[in-house]
Amino acid sequence: MPSVRHPSKPVKLIVFGIALLIGLGLSYCDVRGLLSPGVGTLVSFGYITLVGGLLVITGVVPLPQRGLGALIGARLALFAKSGACLLACFIWTVLVVHFAPDNAVGATILLGPLAIMFVGFLWFLARGFGLF
Repeated sequence: MPSVRHPSKPVKLIVFGIALLIGLGLSYCDVRGLLSPGVGTLVSFGYITLVGGLLVITGVVPLPQRGLGALIGARLALFAKSGACLLACFIWTVLVVHFAPDNAVGATILLGPLAIMFVGFLWFLARGFGLF
């Protein structure tokens, strides 16, 4: 097995220091009410994903080479695609509700692409878990 080379300790400190400053800035914006509730929720999920990815990439939380870690490492791209499809579903719904007309055409504009994105989410999630 090839060994994985992780960044040095000073690089890790700088990366996590920047992540901490971003988190403090987001917390400040949230306390002051500068972010709407929807944007604040999306930013929170994005920040948690960013920090989780940094923990894995820098090797602070190593993925084992065997067992569940190898499975997660091999399927991580599929889980990321499923998450992107689900995020696209949420963003599409919010945008179309504001701009589409309130009739059958608007419902079609909302539900057609939403169904396709949701099927994509389910497909990538099922492949990530090895069901297909």
